Amino acid sequence: MIVVAQKDDTVNAILALIKQNPSITYEDLTEKTGKSRRTISRIITELKITGTLARVGSDKTGHWMINQCPNKSAQPKIFQNSTKQSAVY
Repeated sequence: MIVVAQKDDTVNAILALIKQNPSITYEDLTEKTGKSRRTISRIITELKITGTLARVGSDKTGHWMINQCPNKSAQPKIFQNSTKQSAVY
């Protein structure tokens, strides 16, 4: 249970930081949350897959967009194997 609560706290912190600054970088997110770049990347990937978060524009000049009501019916099932992670819609 503690692990889930910590992850939820990290997700909420990332979303709050993106709300404050939609152009925030991965490096800024790692500094402000105290989490590794890999953890930030994993959480952002999950948020993108569920439709909660989207990147608008390029990596360098773009910004993040938070979708307030992601489409729950379009949430994929995540399958992991030893070489890659894939999503099925």
